[in-house]
Amino acid sequence: MVVFAPQWFNKGGAKTMAALQRNHYIPKLILKNWVTRGPKYSGVHVYDIREGRSYFANANGPSAFPFAIADDLYVTKINGKRATSMETWFSGLEDSLAHLIRQAHARRDDIKIRRSIDSMKIVMALIGLEYRSRYDIQMMQTAVAQSPALKSFISNNPERDVQRIVLENVIHLVTDRAQALGNIEITFLHTAKRFLCSDRPFVPVNAARDRRFVVLTNKCMASYQPSDTGLFRYEHQQAHDDLVDEMNRQIVLHSRDWVVAESAAELNAAIAVQRSDDWAMRKAEDHVATAPLTALTSGWSIKEDGAE
Repeated sequence: MVVFAPQWFNKGGAKTMAALQRNHYIPKLILKNWVTRGPKYSGVHVYDIREGRSYFANANGPSAFPFAIADDLYVTKINGKRATSMETWFSGLEDSLAHLIRQAHARRDDIKIRRSIDSMKIVMALIGLEYRSRYDIQMMQTAVAQSPALKSFISNNPERDVQRIVLENVIHLVTDRAQALGNIEITFLHTAKRFLCSDRPFVPVNAARDRRFVVLTNKCMASYQPSDTGLFRYEHQQAHDDLVDEMNRQIVLHSRDWVVAESAAELNAAIAVQRSDDWAMRKAEDHVATAPLTALTSGWSIKEDGAE
């Protein structure tokens, strides 16, 4: 059984220490698809749920998409030293996902996976979007901090720092779920309209049946499930407008920190959904669930930078 340790995926371009501190919990490679040209600079229309305000956010430079940045969200400290392996792990997964997204967005009929390991990395990157938001990480940290029983349940080292325990648990969850899914078949749903994006772009529809939905770009959503042939397969389909409208509604209902749209009008429609009773009811149902690992036979321990 292969355990995908973080340092195995550190194949992308090197990141500076500042970049490793500013963790984009939704990758810039996804957010850039909503960029438009504003009066002074390029950016995106965003509604900040926590602040209750909408604005045009900068999409340039190291602090691009500031609403999606959380300092050291994936970086813990061990013996007083920073441990950045989880951030570099996510970066490696994003590199493979970016290659797929570019081809899917262009509706290529000859999508190519560069290396055999990339198919698993793509699955892990997609699954990771279900667990990596600021809201979900902090909800897990709060639950673990308040429950010694939960801390012992998810970690063989409950004496460790809560942040480290949660981050290691996310690695285990993502790896286990990806290994359980194996190779996938993806339906890329394209639209003449536009999808929204949020801090939690995974749409929780039929996940219990192993059918998952996730927003990739303003024009493309992925619907994926385990492959019945054991091989990576894909197809392109044109999504009906009513499906796009319902998926956008679900994206907003599932959002907790922010929503991004390509136009101010689309953002205003999203704000109306976010301010609805349906959104409040959905948020009230948020909780941390525990589930047994089914495919992972050993875990991964985050190490301080430079440790073997």
